[in-house]
Amino acid sequence: MSDIQDFNDAKRLIPIPEFLAALGHIPDRNKSRGEDYWYCSPLRKESEPSFHVRMGDKGFWYWKDFGDGGGGSIIDLAMHLRNISRPGDALNWLRNWYLGNVEQIQITPRPKVSRQEEGQTLSL
Repeated sequence: MSDIQDFNDAKRLIPIPEFLAALGHIPDRNKSRGEDYWYCSPLRKESEPSFHVRMGDKGFWYWKDFGDGGGGSIIDLAMHLRNISRPGDALNWLRNWYLGNVEQIQITPRPKVSRQEEGQTLSL
């Protein structure tokens, strides 16, 4: 089992789509395509998806909330979700979260999305 030692480990080992799924947030199946995932923002209540997640060029997942202009890495997301002010504290929280959830996380660089025509099921 890999352990999170630094910020790059957290970005590499915790895919944002799986992190959000573990917290109960499911991508919008009508708007999400390929490696672009759209969600109703986990940071506030909304009815139309404005929260975008994608794999960046460096192999890390990034998010952008078009509703409030925020965005960043898994570290920034943890800071927003948990109301944490220091990146090091967010890293510690993510490290503990990861150790408790590593068995459920698929450590893959790019999760695949499949759509089933009849059921319109989105799977990560």
